[in-house]
Amino acid sequence: MKKLYLLLAAFLAFSLLYGQSQHWYYNYNNGNMDEEAADIVYGDDGFIYVAGHETDEIDYDILVIKLNKAGEQQWAYLYEGEESGGAQTNEIAMGPDGNIYVCGSTANAADKDKFMVLSLDPQGILRWDFIFDESGDYYSYANSIAFGPDGTVYAAGEADYNFFVVAINPADGTEKWNFWFDGSCPAAFCDDVAKTICTGSDGTVYAAGYTRASESVQMVISALSPDGDEQWRYTHPSLNVGNSQATNIIQGADGRIYASCFVTEDMGVICLNTAGEKQWIRTVDGPGPEPYYGEYAYEVLYGIDNYVYVVGRTGGRDDIVDTDLDVTVIKIGLDGEVDWFYRYEGFYGDYDIGFQIVQTADTNLHIAAYTCGLLAEANLITLHHKTGRNLGIVRYLGPEISMDVAYALDKDENGMIYLTGYDYEASDGRDLYVWKIDPPRNTDGYYSLQDYQSSGVGESIIETPDTCYVIAGRQGTTSSYVTYGMRLVKTDINGDTLWKRYIGGADEDGAYNVILCPDNGFLVSGYTKSYGSGGKDVFIVKTNELGEVEWEKVYGFESDEEAFSAALAPDGGYLVGATSTHKSVAGDIWLLKLNAAGDTLWTRWYGGEKRDEVNEVYPTVDDNFIIVGSIGHAEGIGYITNVYVMKLDQSGDTLWTREFGTHDYFDTGEDILVNDDGTYLLAGYHHWRNWLAKLDANGDTLWTHSYGDDHAIGFTSIARKTDGNFVMTNGRNNVSMLCVATVDPDGNMVTADTVQWSPEINYAASQAEGYDVCANAFGGYMVTGKGKPSGENIGTWNIILYRKGGILTPLPTLGIDEFPVFTAANNSLPLDVYPNPFSNSTTFQLESTEPGLAEMQITDLTGRVIYKMEAVRLQKGRNQISWSADTLPDGIYFCRVQSGNKVYTAKIIHLQ
Repeated sequence: MKKLYLLLAAFLAFSLLYGQSQHWYYNYNNGNMDEEAADIVYGDDGFIYVAGHETDEIDYDILVIKLNKAGEQQWAYLYEGEESGGAQTNEIAMGPDGNIYVCGSTANAADKDKFMVLSLDPQGILRWDFIFDESGDYYSYANSIAFGPDGTVYAAGEADYNFFVVAINPADGTEKWNFWFDGSCPAAFCDDVAKTICTGSDGTVYAAGYTRASESVQMVISALSPDGDEQWRYTHPSLNVGNSQATNIIQGADGRIYASCFVTEDMGVICLNTAGEKQWIRTVDGPGPEPYYGEYAYEVLYGIDNYVYVVGRTGGRDDIVDTDLDVTVIKIGLDGEVDWFYRYEGFYGDYDIGFQIVQTADTNLHIAAYTCGLLAEANLITLHHKTGRNLGIVRYLGPEISMDVAYALDKDENGMIYLTGYDYEASDGRDLYVWKIDPPRNTDGYYSLQDYQSSGVGESIIETPDTCYVIAGRQGTTSSYVTYGMRLVKTDINGDTLWKRYIGGADEDGAYNVILCPDNGFLVSGYTKSYGSGGKDVFIVKTNELGEVEWEKVYGFESDEEAFSAALAPDGGYLVGATSTHKSVAGDIWLLKLNAAGDTLWTRWYGGEKRDEVNEVYPTVDDNFIIVGSIGHAEGIGYITNVYVMKLDQSGDTLWTREFGTHDYFDTGEDILVNDDGTYLLAGYHHWRNWLAKLDANGDTLWTHSYGDDHAIGFTSIARKTDGNFVMTNGRNNVSMLCVATVDPDGNMVTADTVQWSPEINYAASQAEGYDVCANAFGGYMVTGKGKPSGENIGTWNIILYRKGGILTPLPTLGIDEFPVFTAANNSLPLDVYPNPFSNSTTFQLESTEPGLAEMQITDLTGRVIYKMEAVRLQKGRNQISWSADTLPDGIYFCRVQSGNKVYTAKIIHLQ
C-alpha cells in the first residue's frame, strides 16, 4: 500500500559569513538512512526546493524539501511507493502555476520501476501522482520535465525500452497524450531513451536522447506539436561515427535548438533550426587518452551573452591512467566555433566531473562539480565568461572528509548560488545538504599560490612593469611552521603562476618585503636561520627579473634580527629597515644602508629600553627617507606602544619624529604612503581601531580617521589606486575575513569589502588575512596574505592572492597551456640519477646543448604528479638538479625534465 508522509525531520543550519551577507549550510539527516539530492530549483516564490531520495534497509523513497532563503526548513515530504520497492528522483521544477513537479520512477507491485511524475503544492501537500501503466510488466523512467505555454506538463523518458514522451494535465495529473517510438535495432532489449525535454516559444515540444538503429547508440531529437504529433525527427548519422547521445536540450534566445551531446566519446553541442536541420555540431576531445569511463556532456546553457556553454567531463592530462577525467566547460559561439575550453583537475583528482551550470546577472558562470582523487569533494567553480578564467573554487569537505558530491545548483535574483548533493558521515551514511554561497562577482578572484600540504603566508606584493605581480613571503616544506623557506612568486592578472622561487637553506627563512629594482629585478628583505651568527639574521636577496638569485647577504649578531622593509636610495643602493635585539632584549629599530652590491655603508640604531619596531621604509620626494613603526613604553599586558614616524636624511640623521598614542594601548604604524606633494598618509592601529592619518611635509597632523568596530586588527597596508582613491587592507576583522577599505583623498570611506577565502571554503568556516595591498593598472587592487581552508583548527595556512577588478586574458581555444604530455614518440633523452635507489635525496644530471629554462616533475606509477619544480635555469653543458624526498613513500617513480622541445626521463626508486 502506498504511504505518504509529511516529515518534520531535524536539520542543521549554521551560518557561514562570506562577503557582506550571511550564508548558511543546511544538512538533512533522518537517522541512520542515506539521503541524497538529485536536483534543486529556486522558485518564483523565493523559496528553494530540493529533490532527491532517502533509502533505508528496504527501499528508496522520494524526498522533497522546501527551504526559505535563510536556510530554514519549511517542510520535508517523503513519497514511498511499494513497501519493498524503490522510488527515485531525476528532476524537480516549479510550474507556471506555482506548484512543484518532480519526475523519476516508483516501483510497482512486481518490483518494476515505473515512469512517474508527482505534483506538490507550495505547502508540501501531494496534489497528484502520475504513473504510466502502473501494472505493466516492464521498466520505465521519467528523466526530464518541461511546461507548455498553457501549463501542460511534459515528461520524457523511456517505457519498455522505447523513447517515450507524455503530456499531463497540470490540474489533476491525467494523461493528455503520449508519444513513443522504437528504433530498428534487431537485437533484443535495444533501448531507446528520451533523456531530456524542453518546449519552444511556439509551444513545440523537443525531446532528445538516443535510439538504436543497430547495436550503436545514435543521438536523436524529436519535435512534437502541443497535441503530440511528431513534426520531425533528427537522427545523428552512425556510419563511421560510433556512439552518440543527446543529454540536455534547450531553445536559445535566437530561436534555435541546442543539445549537449557526446559523439564518439567526445563531448560537444549540436545546433538545429526549428525545422530539424543541423546547423552545426561542435565536439572537443580532451587532451588525454580516451578515458575508460568516456567523455560526456551533462548540460548546455544559452548564456545571456549570446554564447553557448556546455559542461561535462573530458580525458585529463594523464597519458598513463585511462580513468583520468577533468571537469570541462566549453564556450561556443553561435557560429559553432569554440571560444575557450576550460578544464579543472581536483586535488590529485583523476575522476572529476561537472554536472550543472548557471550564469548570474554579472555574466559569470557557476558549475556544480565533483572531484575525486586523494579526496572526494563537492565543488562550486566560478568562471569569467569572457575569458574562461577561474575566479574561485569552493571545495566542500564534509565532516568525515570522505565522499562529498555536488550534483546540482541554482541561482536567485541576487546572484546567490544554492548548491546541493550529499556529504558522507560515517555514523549516519550520506546526508543531503544545501549550501548558500555568494560567489565571486565580476572579475574578482581568489587564488592559492602553493600546494595544500604546506603552510605559508604572502607578506608583500608589487606590480611589475609587464602588469604582472610578484609576491614575497614564506612557505613550509611540510605543514610544520618550523620549516619555512623564503618564497618568491610571480603571477599574471589571471592568478596563473608564471614562476616560483624557493630561497634559503636547511633551516627557517622568510621574506617580509619585496621592491622593484631599476634593472627590473627584485630586492627581497626578510630573515634567515639557515645562515649567519645564530638566531634570526637579516637576509637580503637580490634577484634578476626571473627571480633567480644574483646575490644574497646576511647581516646580524647572535641575537635576533629581521628585516621588514627596504627602500631604493638615490645613489642606487638600499636602506633596509630591521628590528634587532642585539642592544636591547625588547628590540630596537636597526637601519642598514647598503650599496647596490649589498655591502654595508653604515648602520644606525634607534629606540629605548622598551620594544621599538620598524614596519616600512620609503624614499621621500626630497630624496630622504620616511620610516613608520612603533615605539615602546611601559609594559602592561603585553607591549604598550605608540605609532612612531621619523624622517631621516641620506646619512641616517634624524630630521624629525612624530608619535601618536596615549601610552596605554598597543598602537602601531603599519604603512605610510608618500604623496607627490610631500604629504603622507599613515595607516595603522590606534586605540583598538583601524586608523588613518594625513601628515604634512613636516609631520604635523592634517586630519585623522578611525574606522570599524573596537578590537579591529588595524590597517596593515595602503596603496594609491588609479582613480586617486586609496585602498587599505586590515589583515582580518573579528570574524576572520580579509577586509579591504577604499577611502577618498580626504579619508572618507568609499567602500569596505569583507571577503572570506573562496578557494577553500569547507564545512567549517574558512579564515583569511590580508597583509599587503597594491593597486593594479586596471583600476582595482591585489591583496596577498594567507588563507586557511577549513576553520581555525583544521588545515594549514596557504599563500593567497585576491584580485578585485582587472582585465583578464582569455584561455587558449583548446585548453590551458600545461606541462607537455610525454609519449614514446618524443624520443626522450637520458637523465642520469645518483644515487638510485635513494633514501632522502638524489641528484639528476643531464647534458644540455643550449641554455634555457626547464621544468621538472615526478610522477608515481599511476601517472599522478606528486612533485613539480618550475623554471629551473639550465646552462649549456652538464647540469645538476637536486631533489629531496623525505616524506615520499617507498616505491618506483618517474622523473621528467622538459627544456624547450627536449624531454629527459628516468625511473627512480625510493627506499628508506
